[in-house]
Amino acid sequence: MSAPALIALALLLARGGGQGGDALPEWHVDRDKVELGEPVECRLVLSHAASETASLPDGLALDDSWLLIEDRGARTTLDANAATRATTTFVFELASLEPGARELAGPFVALAGAGPGVEEGRVVQARPLALTVRAALYPEEDAPRPIVGFPAPSFPEARSFPWLVVVITVLVLGALAWWAWRRRARGRTVVAVPLASASLAALAESPLDSRRAVQDAAYTAAQLLRSEYDRALGVAREGLTDEEWVAAVTPELPRLGLDGEVSAGLARFTEACGAVKYGFAEPTHWAARETLALAQSLAQRAESAAAALASAKGRAA
Repeated sequence: MSAPALIALALLLARGGGQGGDALPEWHVDRDKVELGEPVECRLVLSHAASETASLPDGLALDDSWLLIEDRGARTTLDANAATRATTTFVFELASLEPGARELAGPFVALAGAGPGVEEGRVVQARPLALTVRAALYPEEDAPRPIVGFPAPSFPEARSFPWLVVVITVLVLGALAWWAWRRRARGRTVVAVPLASASLAALAESPLDSRRAVQDAAYTAAQLLRSEYDRALGVAREGLTDEEWVAAVTPELPRLGLDGEVSAGLARFTEACGAVKYGFAEPTHWAARETLALAQSLAQRAESAAAALASAKGRAA
């Protein structure tokens, strides 16, 4: 930061770091324990006067032990319960390249605006971001695990032609035996017990008495519902946002015998869930339970459709 910028920052801080009881910017993460190098979405949330505009003049202060994967920008929304208040959320995707208890210094947030009871220009500093990064060896491991997202190193081994032939022969015979056993057992179709709808039902019964509890429930519900539909369709789409995921899944729903009502339900769920996940809304626990009930109903539709499809394939074989 240049000398003039430092002087301006010191003057703004001297004029006061908060306005009218505003809370300091706070970090929210979808999980506070991650693996070494694992991407994690970090959201910096600030409540301020609606006439103010929030920005990060200096961005994040990252050293070589942090990796900024993506800066997803900021979004400001008016609070539903107070027209004079607004919430700005900055979203980043970060990864730690060092293990242990990590702490990232909170960035400075500049607020500019004018109006009754609003200071013309001020700067507030966010609380630090705390993460636990795991990379220690488990009891049966004898070497560090590779960074998440990168393949484990492989080393060439001395080849022995006779043993290679024996191993291949054993594998082929084992595959033939397994295929013959499956042919005999196809008359008995075994359907796995669905877990997503049961997990969502239990989640709806859990205490939802705080904003953090509602946000955690929204993240868990979205993960359960997306995993159930990906499993039923046989395609993993973990890298998509909720909106992209709905757009990708909708054309595939007829394969499960599901109609536009399910597609509309998925869109409603992801919209309500996203508003809670990213701090744009703070619903009552009744509204949160209603959203979880919608997720449970959609999960049951996917489970029933997948079971019927598997049963039909078993009869046709």
